[in-house]
Amino acid sequence: MPVLDDAKEVVNIIKKVGNPDAVILFGSIAKEAMGKDIDLLIIGNKREEKKIARSLYPFFQKYSLDTFFVSKKTLKEMYYRESPFLRLIQKEGRLLYMHNSLKDWYDSGLEDFRQAEYLCEGGFYRGACFSCQQAIKKFIKWILLKKGWELEKIHSIRRLVVIAEKFEIHVPLQDEEMDFIDSIYKGRYSGEEGASAT
Repeated sequence: MPVLDDAKEVVNIIKKVGNPDAVILFGSIAKEAMGKDIDLLIIGNKREEKKIARSLYPFFQKYSLDTFFVSKKTLKEMYYRESPFLRLIQKEGRLLYMHNSLKDWYDSGLEDFRQAEYLCEGGFYRGACFSCQQAIKKFIKWILLKKGWELEKIHSIRRLVVIAEKFEIHVPLQDEEMDFIDSIYKGRYSGEEGASAT
């Protein structure tokens, strides 16, 4: 039965062979650190898919391994279509590798912020609020990662602010502002179990 360390070993091979943008573990091992198989979402250049698959042959002899390969473009399309598969990844996934992770977190946060400004100017306030919530979350995570924090799947701004305080980082948000920002995410994914807890 594979465990989390086995998944990390597989990811080490993937990043050496295929130089992916990111690798996300999901399924039972992501949730419980052990399971029947290793489920990985690999984000990268589709031209690398066959090379990565060949490099993983030795692991297929040890345990069940399911890899799903998508490009950044496809991932963005899935996000905007609110793909159920991607929602599952967002809910239970665990990031095991990200190329240029600090720069990507900052750039992604900046993109969300600019999108929020654009949507606000057009009168799309609900979408602007969600993009702003995403930007705040990513900027706080970017600062934490610079301080050596180990990335966790957290959507709650309040929880991120508490973690930031442990790293002696002051985030200038009042309680009512954090409550409002967190309500945006909870409102968008109100049907998701545990949305309010993460």
